[in-house]
Amino acid sequence: MSRCILVLGGASSGKSVLAEKFVTELDDELHCGVSYIATGLPQGSTYGDDEWLARVEAHQARRPSNWRTVELIDPSTLYDVLFDTEQIAMVDSVGSWLARLDNLDKVSERLGATLQARRWPTVLVSEEVGMSVHPTTSAGRRFQKILGELNQALADIAEHVFFTIAGRAIDLSVPNPAVQPSPDELDRLEHR
Repeated sequence: MSRCILVLGGASSGKSVLAEKFVTELDDELHCGVSYIATGLPQGSTYGDDEWLARVEAHQARRPSNWRTVELIDPSTLYDVLFDTEQIAMVDSVGSWLARLDNLDKVSERLGATLQARRWPTVLVSEEVGMSVHPTTSAGRRFQKILGELNQALADIAEHVFFTIAGRAIDLSVPNPAVQPSPDELDRLEHR
């Protein structure tokens, strides 16, 4: 498997900026080019929100002109786009992609297998939703649960995992066994 870096964080935490830094460093090392895979609604679509459009434009303005941008018209094509991309891939963001998917069956397994089959490094940006307000709707809770589980699965296969907050990054790449619950504790927590 090629290198995989996962950058987690809340809204406006600095996760995309950090991911772009990693991608630039990887390209400086490998000289293979970059594909930026934008998972939000494609250009020309609108959420009907000027603030969202301004955020998209700020992301676009930060990217070097030699990066190839791939806008996912159909979110279900991410697996094929990643598999076929013969250069560094940056996916921004996993949460936006997941929110647009119609079929959430085996999403962790499919994305994990795709990443493991890639020849070139992949940098994933994903929202950390476990620290947000508990959703009041069943759809919100389902999304939070699926994205949280997907983030855990991605962290398990990533070579490096970072959590961003207030523009700072915390390296989570090496799990600390001192703070990991034992299997008995996990079992007890699940059966409360």
